[in-house]
Formats: sequence, C-alpha cells, structure tokens
Amino acid sequence: MDTAHPASSQLHAQDLISGVLNGPLPRLTEDLALGDIPGWDSVAMVRLVVAIEEKIGRQLSDQELEGIETVADVERLTKARQPL
Repeated sequence: MDTAHPASSQLHAQDLISGVLNGPLPRLTEDLALGDIPGWDSVAMVRLVVAIEEKIGRQLSDQELEGIETVADVERLTKARQPL
C-alpha cells in the first residue's frame, strides 16, 4: 500500500499550525497569511515559534521571526535545520 504523501512539503506547516491551534484545519495554501487562519492570534504565533524552534533544534533569528507571515514562511523555516 502506498502511503506517500504527494504534498508532503505542505504537511510540515499544516501539522505544526494544526497543533498550535489544537485542532484540524482545512487544507492550507502556501500563500495564506497566518492572520487569515480562523482562531489565529498572538498566542498562536508564540506557540508556533516555539514549535518551529523545537523542530529545527535552534532559536530563530530576529530576521527569521519578522519574516513569518504565510504558511510558506512556516514551511521554509521547518526545513532550515542549520544551527547558528
């Protein structure tokens, strides 16, 4: 049985954001602004930052933090595993 996910690159951000908001979400598009996600607020943003940092094993830089605006930004950061 094939269990591959054709949109696996999207799954990392989708899973993190769903976890932050404690529930399933409709399929997110890469260009969707985080602020447009139902239930998104500043607490969700803080929880997302912590989740990303735990996933990549390092703290995000100020520049990286300022650049988190869309689902694509979250996906990009989840793949940034380079230590400072």
